[in-house]
Amino acid sequence: MDQLTRRNLLGKALAAGAGATVLGAVADAADASSKTSPFGQISFEDPAFIAGRVVDSGAGILVAEDADAKLRRIRMRDVSQVWKEGVWRIGGLSVGDCIYGRGTLEPDGTLAIDKAWVSIFNHYGAVRSSSALGLAVDIADGEPLTVSASPPMRSLPKFAAGHGVQVVGFQSATGELAATRLIPDVPESKPGAQELAAASQGFFGVASWQCCGGINACGSQDCSIGRCCPAPSSHGACGTCRTDRAGTAWPHLTTGCSASCISCCVTLPSVACGHVIQVINFCTGLGANCPVNDCGPNARCVPTNRCFGYQVVKWDLTACSFTATGGNLDAGLFDGQAIIT
Repeated sequence: MDQLTRRNLLGKALAAGAGATVLGAVADAADASSKTSPFGQISFEDPAFIAGRVVDSGAGILVAEDADAKLRRIRMRDVSQVWKEGVWRIGGLSVGDCIYGRGTLEPDGTLAIDKAWVSIFNHYGAVRSSSALGLAVDIADGEPLTVSASPPMRSLPKFAAGHGVQVVGFQSATGELAATRLIPDVPESKPGAQELAAASQGFFGVASWQCCGGINACGSQDCSIGRCCPAPSSHGACGTCRTDRAGTAWPHLTTGCSASCISCCVTLPSVACGHVIQVINFCTGLGANCPVNDCGPNARCVPTNRCFGYQVVKWDLTACSFTATGGNLDAGLFDGQAIIT
């Protein structure tokens, strides 16, 4: 095993097929039972989702290394869409790209990419300073976020200090952060009856997504890379939050944890960690089963410029679950329904 170089391992993974990882491709040289996740045995893996860095390519196949140091084969199709530097395009993934991706698992274990997002970040916080060229945002789980306007945006709207804002954007190869979408808190108004109702068919509102468990689009466990916080040692209020696995934060837990209310305050019942919530994206009609893995988000009012015009952010999905419902990470939010199963 010691004589196998990283390049050798990558080559074996490319050639092996059948869902090969580096360790799977050289199982005859190492005991597969020794493979353990640095996060322990956490369920709800989704093989149709990938968070990792593209580390090699060849023969029409790319290899990405994920947060568990597994190498996964991915393939670009003629219709594969890639969000890169704030622009959607067909194809265009390269070695070195840090991605969240979703696709279709092929019989040999290769993930055929439907959509991939390169070096995307998503944070909510309070504005520290603002200008047309840049924005400084204080976020709860890390150093202040300083972003500039991306080429697609050209300039940033100005906000007063203390204004709440969700920032979506990308990190450049040199480490700068560029905003592609700003979603500000809006003045509180009375939400529609459907959003306030505790109906038997579920709860209605807005879903956001979070990067948790220290797993950024590089698959890295380093909070300083790709602005993914909290640190790897923190996995949310339930201890199981990983953005590359199915899950959602819920505002009230049976442990006593409750999220704060910024505006548009609503009351949701308490649920236990691990309880499965069915979340449906009304803009796509797709749903996903999401185990509760954290406490949050803080309820707030946002613009009503999506398919159903809802305005109260109530759930914070992992990137894995957000995309499983057809949500676009670069949009940051979707209107939907949550059903306690």
